[in-house]
Amino acid sequence: MSLRRTLLGFLCAVLVLPSVAAAHTWDIQGKVGVGIPLADLDDTNDPGLSVGLGLTRWMSPLWGLHFGGAGNFLPGTGPFPDLDLWHYNGGIEFDLINPQTSKWRLHANLGLGGTTTQPSGGGSSTDFTVNLGIAPGYQVSDNFHLNAGVDLYAILADQTEYVLPIMAGFRYFFAP
Repeated sequence: MSLRRTLLGFLCAVLVLPSVAAAHTWDIQGKVGVGIPLADLDDTNDPGLSVGLGLTRWMSPLWGLHFGGAGNFLPGTGPFPDLDLWHYNGGIEFDLINPQTSKWRLHANLGLGGTTTQPSGGGSSTDFTVNLGIAPGYQVSDNFHLNAGVDLYAILADQTEYVLPIMAGFRYFFAP
């Protein structure tokens, strides 16, 4: 899957989601930053660009069902190839600060899914992935929030690989 097609898909999702979300309390998140390889992956790859897009269906003011996708683009070191890591997951998200008492937010999520690893030399593999994240944010308006945060992806391949994206972005709420 090319980066161009992925970005086109993200753009289409941003354009279509408002009409789908109008009947419920949903939010969409977009973020960009740096993906930092950890453990053995740190020996073969350098930090690189990280992008993410998420969607949360809030079941109450304090928790919701979260679905997300992200890409980490890690340059290879020495003889090792560049890696594109495509993450997709679903899970649960919590707002740890009551939204009715403060403009500040602290979101945490835990999810399960997969990661497709594509080295620049060709071929790919898809492995089970566990992710978790934490993102402080600030409510700029009723519908728009700014946020930053970290995620951790544990890719359960032959050797478990870890990536730590540090990103900043926005969260837009579609209220009924």
